[in-house]
Amino acid sequence: AVTFDTSPATLTINAVSTDDKINLSDKNASIVISGTSDAIGQTVTVSWDNGTEKTVVVDDNGDWSLTYTANEIPADNATSKITARVSDVAGNPETLIEHSIIIDTVATAKPVIGFATGEDKYINATETSVNLEISSTEMVAGDTIQLKKDGVNFNAAHTVTTIEINAGKATINIAKSDLGSNDNTVAITAVITDVTGNTSAISDVQNIVLDAINPTLTDVVLVGDANKTAAEAMANVLSFTAETGSTVEVVFTGTNGTITRNIASASGTAESIALVANDLTTLGEGAISVQTTVTDKAGNTTISNAGNFVLDTQGPTAP
Repeated sequence: AVTFDTSPATLTINAVSTDDKINLSDKNASIVISGTSDAIGQTVTVSWDNGTEKTVVVDDNGDWSLTYTANEIPADNATSKITARVSDVAGNPETLIEHSIIIDTVATAKPVIGFATGEDKYINATETSVNLEISSTEMVAGDTIQLKKDGVNFNAAHTVTTIEINAGKATINIAKSDLGSNDNTVAITAVITDVTGNTSAISDVQNIVLDAINPTLTDVVLVGDANKTAAEAMANVLSFTAETGSTVEVVFTGTNGTITRNIASASGTAESIALVANDLTTLGEGAISVQTTVTDKAGNTTISNAGNFVLDTQGPTAP
């Protein structure tokens, strides 16, 4: 009996580097291109992006494979194409197939970590989280950002969206509870991994300071007695000691109006506040209430209501 074989040989190409994406690490480790065919003992000819052809014989199990070293792998190409062909022993038409992959061996640029508008590196007693902004000149949608806390990965990686690319930055919210105990400084860094698996250089450190302790405010006292003449009020009227580097706001409220005095950076030693002539007119005669508010760099506050006095600039009435 005569057997007729009119079917071309079967031929397949397996996924390259697992996911048909080649990154720098994959390339440096060499790449295996493999597949199957029923043309046992026949030669499979492979070309990659029209480069030099390589050949391999289909083994007895119907498998074939070729190894490409780093210098044999084509340049980066988002539509790289592998072509394979084989003929069977019956002389049927040659079978030719193509397989597309991505070659990308360039990592995203080193990311930069900043803070969202209106936020800073401090998390105080009332704040529950902080929003970080991550940017990179080469970041694209689909890249993932992994944050590290003191050098160790924490929280799930963040996948960059098209909206974030259009905004020029990705925003990641970090809960205060994920950063550890209060009164602690945490070093945050970030790395970006692109869709082919290339990993950027690690970012510079961005510290986050957890500070839930209210600033110190001590020795808030009225200078002299509680009844002030004009001369006494225009001398030192209130004395206090506030935490070094904190801001101080002292508000005097009288029958006619309010006066505010500020210290941009407290010395940590005793400081005094005096009024001027125009202040006395604004406040008016009579009871003056005093409120001193100290705010530290994290935004924690301490308030004192000590130092109230009575302003009497008129003097006694002549008999």
